[in-house]
Amino acid sequence: MRKKSVFCAAFCAAAFMIAGSSPVPAEVMVLNPARMAASSTLSGDVYSHDVSKLNDYDLTTAWVEGASGNGIGEFVDLFFPAGTVITGGTIYPGYYKNQDIFEKNGAVSRIQVQSGSQIYEVDTSEGTASYSPDYKGVHFTLPEPIFCDGTLRVKILDVRAGWKYTDTCISELRMEYDDALDGYNASGEIPADEGFSNGASEIGGTGYAPDTGEADETALDLTSFAGWIYRWKHMTLKEPQEETILLSDLTSEDKAFLLYWYQYCMEDPRIEPDGEYGEYNRLSDGLLRKIMIEMFSTATVGDRNAFYEQYVEEVDEDGFCKVGATGDFGDAGYFFFRTDRKAEMDGGRLKVTGDIMVYDPAEEKYSPDMSFTAWFTENDEDAVWRYCFDELQVGGAYA
Repeated sequence: MRKKSVFCAAFCAAAFMIAGSSPVPAEVMVLNPARMAASSTLSGDVYSHDVSKLNDYDLTTAWVEGASGNGIGEFVDLFFPAGTVITGGTIYPGYYKNQDIFEKNGAVSRIQVQSGSQIYEVDTSEGTASYSPDYKGVHFTLPEPIFCDGTLRVKILDVRAGWKYTDTCISELRMEYDDALDGYNASGEIPADEGFSNGASEIGGTGYAPDTGEADETALDLTSFAGWIYRWKHMTLKEPQEETILLSDLTSEDKAFLLYWYQYCMEDPRIEPDGEYGEYNRLSDGLLRKIMIEMFSTATVGDRNAFYEQYVEEVDEDGFCKVGATGDFGDAGYFFFRTDRKAEMDGGRLKVTGDIMVYDPAEEKYSPDMSFTAWFTENDEDAVWRYCFDELQVGGAYA
């Protein structure tokens, strides 16, 4: 049958049994993607081998690539929450409906698994040689965990050709993840029985919480956060200059410093003081990733490693990080972002506006010098702020 090359997307729901196989073992932590897409799909008038077949827990169905030739270079994208830690998976690299179908069609013998700059190759050839109705698939463990940036791409690198068709098939593909050490799972969800609440009220468009009339703590904290983004970029700058800083401008080192500032200065009930005098904070690796995602929407392996290299003083026997929590960040210095600010929704983003206060030696006081506008996008409702950084403009007009 002639192939049709299309870009196919499907939403996936998990079942619990695989046709012709045993249940997924309880100890294997399998994470179903929220959505999947394929570079191409073989389809016809009365059948479809779309990408949803990869995750339907049924070996009698399969995703079949739809490109010309044997499908080398074709891929599927699995969409997971940013920060999900993928450790490996299981693949059925062929069409396991029956022996005849298995042998007529091609089967994937080598794949590439990629998210961001992390790229690994996996040999799946053991599952392509012969058909067995009781086969349990090719289980693989990645050389290093992948810190998913939101998209995990699995690409066909090599195949075992079928004797009749040039189509290459995969019956099932399931990824496994590392459940965070502190009980926060890879999707960033906080278990209900942890009893954590963020304490942040809704913002009423004036910078005040509508339920209390008090200045909204979220707007105050986000102003401080924006201020430290700018200060970190310009530690020696005595007078602010006009500039726009985007989320994409922040390096892993920038994010590591801002996470250090957060765990040091912000009141977060998830962070445990450590030591007789509270000279350390104790955070699990999972919580570090969780907070990074809350602040920046993603947490890559580079972001994590930068934090470990610069700020983690010790990792204890339980895998928890000890991070310095004594002293202070000093006084305001040359300038600071005043925190009694206005906040309002602006085209789907939270906009916080206000003044930058600059020290006047002659007057021996801080006075307004420039304006700032910071935008934040909505994030996890369980996050302390519920918003992650998007853009900072210094010197822009504000209402």
